[in-house]
Formats: sequence, structure tokens, C-alpha cells
Amino acid sequence: MQNAPSSRLASSSGTRFVPATLLACLFVAITLPPVLAGLGGNFVAGDMATFHLPQINLFIGSPFAVFDYEATSATTPGYHWLLALFARLSGYAEVDAATLPLRLANLAVGLAVVLGFWAILQRLSGDGWRAAVLTVPLLASSYVLNAAIWVVTDNAALLGYVLMLAALLFQPDRPGRAALAGLLAVASRQIYLPIVAAIALPLMVERWTTWGVGRRMLAIALPVAPVLAWAIAWQGLTPPRFQDFNAAQFNPAVPLHALALTGLFACVYAPFAWRFVRSEGYARAAALAIGAAVLALALWLIVPTAYSDQDGRWGSLVWLFAKLLPAPGGHAPLVLPLIAGGLAALAVMAWHAWRRRYLPVELAMLLLYFAGYAFQPLAWQRYIEPVILITMGVFVARLDAPRWALLGPAVTALLFGMLALGRIWGWVPRLFG
Repeated sequence: MQNAPSSRLASSSGTRFVPATLLACLFVAITLPPVLAGLGGNFVAGDMATFHLPQINLFIGSPFAVFDYEATSATTPGYHWLLALFARLSGYAEVDAATLPLRLANLAVGLAVVLGFWAILQRLSGDGWRAAVLTVPLLASSYVLNAAIWVVTDNAALLGYVLMLAALLFQPDRPGRAALAGLLAVASRQIYLPIVAAIALPLMVERWTTWGVGRRMLAIALPVAPVLAWAIAWQGLTPPRFQDFNAAQFNPAVPLHALALTGLFACVYAPFAWRFVRSEGYARAAALAIGAAVLALALWLIVPTAYSDQDGRWGSLVWLFAKLLPAPGGHAPLVLPLIAGGLAALAVMAWHAWRRRYLPVELAMLLLYFAGYAFQPLAWQRYIEPVILITMGVFVARLDAPRWALLGPAVTALLFGMLALGRIWGWVPRLFG
């Protein structure tokens, strides 16, 4: 595994956690006031009241009805069960939006996502302040903030993702830890199920033994087993009540949207890769770019990319760009360069890993998550923005880049944060339809 460049020295023990402390204070300063104020009125607050609080209350009253229960949420119920257990231990027979301990516990899960991500970046880069700047885009993401303010399952699953990423990056020889993290992710949201295959990734560099392969297969089985049990109980990957809208299905615009949003965010982080591209030579960089452009054009010509409420192509900045120009034949011109940028970014990550001889765990987990994302009908930014930001942050933390490159993530975080605050407090209307 690649270590941080020797020119980067870790912070002294006395100040090592100052950046993390400041991140924690910033996160709490943004998320705690809306909780204490009892804010509601947006779609996430509606999801909490309609889907998630009723599910928690059901498990408070029936803690052993894990597979045979009345579903009020389309997601796997692991996080609901954990919050129900917390509520019972706290003396509650029922919870609602005003149950402060429950809201604070949910907020703490979001904080753990942010600090866990910072810890990964700090270890890779050897610089706590650099790691903090790379963390703030995720901290300021409206999807992370909303899920911390209101009780939904997004951050619990994302925490499992972050912990699994850390386990595979820094303790690849202990698959059990990755398995437990994967269990948290998939038990909170079944869309994360494909990421557990990344537990087998170290087999690419390990010497194969019966025990080595066997324990990785057992580790993969741990998070797969409960999802399989729920799927058998539901006769599908979502509870019967939600199968008309949330049933597993393939919409080709969904993975294409994932590539396009990756390309959009890659623009922010591109300066970090500049030295690597220069060291590899402009001819090779041009070949990667041309290959990405040709593949992007083929995909763009095959799959419609015009804004469409009916076809799930809404709920993202990508689809707002799609609306800016006419889309002849259903193909939005501005989406094409975004797809090409996304493919180029993924190619650079893979090429860098190959040249530096390390396992691209962050890339593998992103692509596996995209596979899960592809088998649902809605090409929304909500489902993929956080994992893309995590992947970008981990990749660029490996690179030796000038400090001015941090300006991109910093400015992006500022814009994200301003828009998120505007949406949280009702100053800004809903942006994505």
C-alpha cells in the first residue's frame, strides 16, 4: 500500500487532532441548530415523518420482528432497528420528531462519517490540515447534512462505506473488519450490497491459500446473508409495499448519470492530477482523453440524456445542465463532456494505481457502488454525490500536488455549504425539481 510522500510530515501529537476538532465543531454548528429549532417542511423531514420514524416505532414495540414486520420504509431496516434499540434503552416506548436523544444519535452518525473520512485522508496524506480541506466538500454536502439533521438511513449506510474503505485500505489482511462495516452499510440501505465484493480485492496481490480465500468468502457472506434473508421474506429486494416504485430494475440513464456527475466533480479536483499527467507524458494523457471521449460519445448516442421527470432523469445538477440547451433526439449536448470527463477521471485513477503498484480500493468500491445504483430507476444526485466526493478525496490525498490545488475543494465546499444552509432554513427553493 502506498504511503504518504516522505516530504509530508504528520502533525505533532499536540496539534494532530486540531483540524478534526474544527471539522466537528463546524458540522455541529450547521446541524444542531435546525434540530433544536424543530425545523421541518422539506422532503427529507417528510421522509423522516412518513417512512423512518414509523419504522423505528414498530421495532420499539416488536424488536424481534426483524424479517416478518410491516414495512414503512423501502430500505433494509438495520438502522431503524439500531435506533429502536437505542430508544428502548433510553426509556422511550415511542419516538417522534421531537425526541431529542434520537435526533442527536442520528446527528452523531453523520459526524462519524465526516471524522472517519478525515482520518482516512490524514493517514494517506500525512497532513491533517490538507485532509481537513479535502473533507469539507463532504461535510458541506446537503445530502450528508440533511441526513444528520433528520432521521433517515443515508448516513448510517455511508458510515459503513467509510469504515469498510478504511479497513480495506489500512488492514486488508483482516477481512472481518471490512465485513462488519459492510454489514452496517447493506443493513441500512440495500443499494450498497455490491460493495462487499471489494473484500475479495486483496486476493489480487495475496498468495492464494484455502484458508485465505475461504475467510474472505465468509467475510463477504456476513453482509450478504441478511440481505438475502430479507429478499426471500419480501420476494424481492424491497418490501412488497414499495415494489411498484422501488423494485430493482435497470435504467441505462442511471449509470450514465453516475459517470456525468463524476466528470463534473472531477473538474474540481483536476489540478491535483496535473503533475501525474505531466510525469506520464502528454501523449499518454491525450490517449486516455481521446479514448474516454470516444466511449462517451458512443454511450451518449445510445442512451437518452434529456431531462425527464417520467424517466427518472431529474434530481441532479447534471439534469439541470441538460435543460440549458435543446436536446435533439433526446440527447443533451452538455451532458456529453461530463460523461467524457467522468470516464477520463476513472481511467486516471486506474492508471495511477497500476503505475504506483497499489490496489485502487476507492475506485473499486465506487464502481461496485455504481453497480448497485444502476439497478434502481432514479438518476438522482442524492444517491451518489457523497461516494463520489469520498473517492475523489481519497485519490487526490495520494498525490503530491501544490497547495493551491486545495482551492477547488475549498470553494466547492463553500458553495455547497451556502446552498445547503439556504435549503435547510428555507431561504432557497428546491433546486432539482
